[in-house]
Amino acid sequence: MLLKQAIAAANTTLFGLFGAAIDVDVLAFSSSSSSSSSSCSAVIRVPAASFERVTAAMALYGSHNNNTCRFEVGQRSPSLIGLGSDSRLL
Repeated sequence: MLLKQAIAAANTTLFGLFGAAIDVDVLAFSSSSSSSSSSCSAVIRVPAASFERVTAAMALYGSHNNNTCRFEVGQRSPSLIGLGSDSRLL
């Protein structure tokens, strides 16, 4: 739930009420931590028309609740099945 709140806050910070209205679903989430840092990965779903806005908001968002954070888009696909394969390897 914290990830969804952070993405919503990023959208609201950059785009105001318009950004707050963007629907974001967290479909999968996993986290790992080491002694020096922690990292998480997630699969999120956003409307295709809002993808660029959400990506920009996440890229510019640097802290949430006084905790440093960084978002990175690893893959994007118009369908979930597309995330399961890497076309560069075919």
